Amino acid sequence: MKIFTDKKCYLIIILLFIFQLIILSPINEFPLNDDWVHNWAINNYVSTGQFIYPSFLAPNMHFLMLVDFLLAKIFGFSFSLMRLANLLFALATILIFFKLLRYLKVPIVTSLLLSLTLWFNPIFFNLSYTSMGDIPTLFMLTFAILCFCIGFDKKNYWYIFGGAMLVILGFYIRQYAIFLLFAVGIFLIFKRKEYHLNKMAVALGLPSLILVSAYVIFYRLDWLPQEMNIHFFPSIYSKHIIISLWQYVLLFSLFLSPISFSILAKNMKLMLSKKNLFLASLLFFYFSLIGFILFIFNKITPKLASWGDHW
Repeated sequence: MKIFTDKKCYLIIILLFIFQLIILSPINEFPLNDDWVHNWAINNYVSTGQFIYPSFLAPNMHFLMLVDFLLAKIFGFSFSLMRLANLLFALATILIFFKLLRYLKVPIVTSLLLSLTLWFNPIFFNLSYTSMGDIPTLFMLTFAILCFCIGFDKKNYWYIFGGAMLVILGFYIRQYAIFLLFAVGIFLIFKRKEYHLNKMAVALGLPSLILVSAYVIFYRLDWLPQEMNIHFFPSIYSKHIIISLWQYVLLFSLFLSPISFSILAKNMKLMLSKKNLFLASLLFFYFSLIGFILFIFNKITPKLASWGDHW
């Protein structure tokens, strides 16, 4: 008889989660970290019936705000309620992460230990007790990766479509979630002969169309970040672009460089073939076009936000 089974591990995680809530209660009516920003919009909507997207809110928090709006409409505005919702996102992330590891045939004990390592990572644990968007975004990305793994393995385009839609929902919490679609595109450059490209175009293209269409609608409704909380750059537009690019370079260099160099070293001849260079250029153009469209619809003007003026 096995000491550990998948069902027992799920039960262990859930029981630990309940124990955590008992010893560390999330019930407190005050904001934590920066979650006061979008909570202000929710509180204002519940109190006055008028929705104002905070101009100083940098991330696209639309999906998370929708979830919190529904909770506030049903139960009334409460920091504790939103914190509990975020904790449920954290629990779901850990369970899906465990499922992903088991799907990848990681040994069961190792999968459980890795899941607990993620759970009790200080950053993850801290953010799970706020109503910030980081944990819900990680949930979307983890779930999307699981869907992509199943979809590509079984050539099930519904899973691939579902993964792409989860990425889009993640984008409307934290913009960087979109980079997972970029990674999927790179994967398809190497594996394009194994999949039906027309179905793949629909599975990935339709969510991309939904992303851009929603962005345009939000722009028309004035529901996009309007201002940056910075006032010390003489040329805000160029500086903002340079800093953002530098941040992304650091992000990619930290997490992707070892993988990228390994792929290049092993597939140098394949990468340099004319067809692959063309596909890589086409993929780069596709994402550059989406990025350009999103950027031109986003107004960036400098302003120093005052907390007291908005809460």
